[in-house]
Amino acid sequence: MREVLGNDPKTREPNAIQPACIDAMKVVAAQKIELFGAAGKGSLY
Repeated sequence: MREVLGNDPKTREPNAIQPACIDAMKVVAAQKIELFGAAGKGSLY
């Protein structure tokens, strides 16, 4: 988010800021799910 805001300080539109952040979050979340062996275990909760 800082990278996006740093490029153009006038850009404060959430739709311009959030897509890259959400994509990065999905990648990290998938890595953590794999790391902790939680893949496919949602039905246990």
